[in-house]
Amino acid sequence: MAKSGLNPRFTAQRDNPTFEELARQVHFDRLPTWKNPKQGQQWINTLRDYAFPKIGRMPVDMRTFSAGKKVNCVQIRNR
Repeated sequence: MAKSGLNPRFTAQRDNPTFEELARQVHFDRLPTWKNPKQGQQWINTLRDYAFPKIGRMPVDMRTFSAGKKVNCVQIRNR
């Protein structure tokens, strides 16, 4: 799995990954694209501080993800 470029931690055979798992995988995948590594660290820190405590453990169904519920960022910030 790792030789093919997949992260085994995030591609394990499960029904639905959690929001936090997907966000960490996206962070890992996009880290080389940021002009400054600090931007990537700020991005994941913001999710860690505000989103993960509220919705981090929610499973994400990839079939309905794009048309799924929108998360109100104001509600997340006002934990």
